[in-house]
Formats: sequence, structure tokens, C-alpha cells
Amino acid sequence: MTALSNRALNRALLGRQFLLARTDHTPLEAIGRLVALQAQEPNWPYVGLWSRIHGFTHSQLTTLLQDRKVVRSGLLRSTQHLAAADDFRRLRPLLQPVLDRTARSAYFARNSAGLDTASLVATGLELLAGAMTPRKELARRLAERHPGRDGRILAGEVELRAPLVHSPATGTWGSWGTRSAVSVTPAETWLGRPMAPVTAKDLIRRYLAAFGPAGTMDVQAWSGLTRPGSHR
Repeated sequence: MTALSNRALNRALLGRQFLLARTDHTPLEAIGRLVALQAQEPNWPYVGLWSRIHGFTHSQLTTLLQDRKVVRSGLLRSTQHLAAADDFRRLRPLLQPVLDRTARSAYFARNSAGLDTASLVATGLELLAGAMTPRKELARRLAERHPGRDGRILAGEVELRAPLVHSPATGTWGSWGTRSAVSVTPAETWLGRPMAPVTAKDLIRRYLAAFGPAGTMDVQAWSGLTRPGSHR
């Protein structure tokens, strides 16, 4: 067996990431290859795709968001990512333990102490009623149902524990000013299809295709899952 040098490993990673040379793949194909694009800041995915794709334009990604082919939501490491709609349906259930772990942190737990988690999520989904609803409005309604608690934190916990997606406007270029006006809706309603979880093996194969060669610790750091091979 030939040991690969650091340079060879780095070049392999850059090649798989379309960062050695721009590709002729479509934006949707590139997003699928990369599994998900970091989108904590709405502009980042645009820059990431422009760096990788020949002739990429702003409207190509914006149209994918508007056409519901790509969605923005909490995903890897509980942070905001863009993913192809079908990938989100498959990956979000598998990654739900990561988001649940964040929802159990002290920041959320102090505010929801004494509340039944399943009931809180059910109430949040009931208040959303399948519609695209501003976070501020969801927070206000949850605070009315649970006096004395911070509705913003309750809304944040619901968003972590249930597969909600953001309005397309939140994920488009230059939308920093809309962060405080993010709207969310249940993913299954927005996409018109149910969640369809894959196995951890599927996720690991996707990771290696985009980021390999890599080891177990690399997969854990990327996904947020601990012991990814133990998840089904």
C-alpha cells in the first residue's frame, strides 16, 4: 500500500470539492456533491458556488430556493446550511440527535424547565399551522401559551427539534437585514413530501465523496454526530 503525502491528500480534497478547477455541473448538482453548504450567513453559499462553477450567476441559486429545490435550515452541527430538498429530507432525521443535543443545552433547558418537550413541539407546529410564519410571531404565540417564559427561546427550541425550513428570502444574497424577520414553516408542508431518513453509512459515503480521504473523527467534526457508525 502506498502512503499518500499531505500534498496528495490536500489535492484530492480540493479536487473533490471542485476547488482545483471550476466545474460545468449545475448549482443543484454541485450542492448535492458537497452534501450541504454552510449558510449561517446568506451570502456564503453564493460565494462558494461562484468559486466552483463556470458562469455561476446570483439568480441560479435564488431560483432554486424559490422553486423549493434547495432549502435553508439547521442541519450539520446544528448550524444553518443549504441543501438540496431531497437531501434535506434524508439527512435531517439522521442528524436530529445533533440538534436535540443543542436543544438540551443550558440556554434552552433553563427556559423550558418543566415543559414536556413533545408537547412544546406539537404546540409550535400547531401554531405554525403549515404556513410560513415569522419567528417573531411564533415566539409571541408561544409566550402567550407559556407565560413567564421567553418566547424567542421557545421558538428556537421548536426550530431545533422539528424539521422547519426558512423562507427563500432569508437565504438569498444580501438578506442580512432580514435575519430578525426570518420566517419558518414545516419542511414536509413546504416540500410536499415526508422525511425519508438514510442510514449513517449513506451519510459517511456522501462525506467521503466530497471530503475524503478522511477518518472517523473528521466525519464527527463535520456532521456533529458522535460515533456516526452507531446511528441507523
